Amino acid sequence: MWLGSQQQRAKVNVLEVPVVSARIDVSETVCNLGIIADSQLTLSAQQCVVVATTSYGSSNCSSD
Repeated sequence: MWLGSQQQRAKVNVLEVPVVSARIDVSETVCNLGIIADSQLTLSAQQCVVVATTSYGSSNCSSD
């Protein structure tokens, strides 16, 4: 996951990062201590998970 403005992130075209003898895939979202955040540090992905796991009706969350 890369942090920064949309213009800064658009300049980065990396799909994986080599670390010692492994390669780590870059992700659009991260989960830390049960909280899901995206590269803009919004909690929209977290909201989608919470809504999907409750008994409330359908949500407007996309699956990207």
